[in-house]
Amino acid sequence: MAYDIGGRGHRKNLQQLPLEDLVGIQSFLDPADIVSLRKTCKGLYFATNQRTVWLNALYRICTSHGLYRPSFEVEKMSQKALEHAALSPTRFCRLLERGYKDNSPIPATATRVLEARYLSTICQNEGTREFLEFLLVPGGRFLITRSEEVVAIWDLGLGPTDLITPFPIATIKVTTTTILLCCQLALGGSTLQVFLTSQTDLSVNTIEVYDICLLSLVTSFQLVATFNNFNRVIESYSSDKNLLAIGNESTVAIWDFVNDSVTSWHIEGFIYDLLLFDDHIVLFEDCHFSLWKLPSFHPRIESTTQNACCHFPIMRLAYATSFSSGNMLIPSQVWTSGLNGATSFSVLIQEQDGVMEEYSVTSMHESSDKSTPTCVPMLTNLGRLPTIPYRVLDQRICGGYIAQMYIPFDHGSDGYSRNIVVSLSPASKASVAIRGFTIPLLHAKLWTPSDPMAHILLFDLCPASGRLCVATSHHEIRVVDFLAPF
Repeated sequence: MAYDIGGRGHRKNLQQLPLEDLVGIQSFLDPADIVSLRKTCKGLYFATNQRTVWLNALYRICTSHGLYRPSFEVEKMSQKALEHAALSPTRFCRLLERGYKDNSPIPATATRVLEARYLSTICQNEGTREFLEFLLVPGGRFLITRSEEVVAIWDLGLGPTDLITPFPIATIKVTTTTILLCCQLALGGSTLQVFLTSQTDLSVNTIEVYDICLLSLVTSFQLVATFNNFNRVIESYSSDKNLLAIGNESTVAIWDFVNDSVTSWHIEGFIYDLLLFDDHIVLFEDCHFSLWKLPSFHPRIESTTQNACCHFPIMRLAYATSFSSGNMLIPSQVWTSGLNGATSFSVLIQEQDGVMEEYSVTSMHESSDKSTPTCVPMLTNLGRLPTIPYRVLDQRICGGYIAQMYIPFDHGSDGYSRNIVVSLSPASKASVAIRGFTIPLLHAKLWTPSDPMAHILLFDLCPASGRLCVATSHHEIRVVDFLAPF
């Protein structure tokens, strides 16, 4: 492989570059492009087989895909294992592309089972040894579960050949009214933050924030913040860094749990969902969504959350699709909101056979006028779904695509759905108005239970690792791996 210097006919072979330069060049390449470079000649084959190359590639994948980096014990991983982890998003996307063409569920490489009977040493009541909720931490290795008596975190291993640790690596006792709200990365990226709520029929009593550091010698839940006597029901929520936003009918409340301060305000319409990012929040209402700048915070005094006065949105934007009131789903954006730091979100319409609107928040030049917006949501894609979505998961980045997981409205005679569908659309910052066309969505059936009498109760997917966790009964979770190890 040679290139012309300055167009003067002096050709220089790429192999003549020092090895450190070749390694540095590969730090700008996608993992799949590194594999393509490997196939050109023996010299570059040697350069692409350096451990440093794949170590850097995996770190870039963790950053761009919002993966929990401690999921990968890089010091213990072989070079082949590093390559497998870095190439997993691309390989999984190719599987989905083939599934789209075949219109059949993607075959799994391996299926392992995590059973609730392992909680027998923790739970006192036999009837409560069930998984009621779970969250798969992006990276695919760690799973957070809730039963009626305990919240636990499990180590599922990196690959399908790893044995699942038979007991949770950390637990915390909870009450029967506790709900596992969400989980996010703490600042620094090495600590997980778990949000729990204790709820009654009328209101939420307590919100608790726990830190879990899986790099420490002893893994445990460390309580870092508590909001007692929170007197509103959580109907929608969103977290970002040190903030937790809660929507209740027409009221927004935001808690800074690091500084223990709050802000709150009332709007005219009904809040169906919300998205918090940086110092802005998007509120999703009936016929439009609105962008707001966060008002000033004040110290929290017991349970009071005073409403901010004279607070107005920066802008209101109508949805691209018209639909009946409330017939929409907003995927959560807890882990990653877009490529290269650009915040993105989607609106799934439960009408017209299913429609997905994708938006990207574009930054603008700052102005001395505080009323001037510093960012604008732009419609980047508008696609038709194969069926109307019924339940939706978080939106994730996977190999340059935006992956959206959902259960469709294809209920059987017993009223339960038996399909998990993934829709892929190429991630793009360019608006439809600038680009002049929409990008077709790819759809693939991800998983269908083999037992025709089984139905899907819970599920979560990490597309970047090709791992699905699904519960067809409360007593066990099936850990499904779609990517074969090298």
